Amino acid sequence: MEVLGITGGIGSGKSMVLALLSKQYGYQVLRTDEIAKELMDSEGPCREALLEAFGRGILSEEGGIDRAAYGRLIYGDPEMRRRSDAIVHPAVWKEVEKRLQGIRAEGRRAAVETALPGEEFRRLCDRIWYVFSPRPVRMNRLMGDRGYSFERCLEIMGQQMAEDGYAAYADVVIDNGRSFEETEGQIGELLSEKEVQQREETE
Repeated sequence: MEVLGITGGIGSGKSMVLALLSKQYGYQVLRTDEIAKELMDSEGPCREALLEAFGRGILSEEGGIDRAAYGRLIYGDPEMRRRSDAIVHPAVWKEVEKRLQGIRAEGRRAAVETALPGEEFRRLCDRIWYVFSPRPVRMNRLMGDRGYSFERCLEIMGQQMAEDGYAAYADVVIDNGRSFEETEGQIGELLSEKEVQQREETE
């Protein structure tokens, strides 16, 4: 069964694309940021490695990872960010691969979403779609939907991969800067073309 990779920057509309893939086409969705949070909160090796590297000051009073404290620690210091990534990223992709094995065993298709594409992402996915939206559109979405300030939007975007970096990983670019219907149409055409190709290959 196909594993479809979905990537793009914040505010590009990846969530909308994933919702379409799930509801209309039956894809099982795996989001790497959600998996990372699960691994950090669970009593497992990822959490223990983080506590060893950064100390118990990253814990909340309830005993979970304090996201605000953790974010302040790693995002303002490149070396701290590298140490965090070296712990979290391998654990996340190991878990993604484990879950994909289960999804394949059920005969289902999967969509794996990440804002940080790398070699593991490329290895695990059969195709990769880059969801693109122009920066002004992304800014408007973030300020309107999430209440971010203009400065906060720029800060987050500045920490993410540039557009040409995302495009370099992708087999297809989804233009998600216009209407929902246009995006829906692009996805329908791409999946129809893939199904035709698969039928021809098996005949």
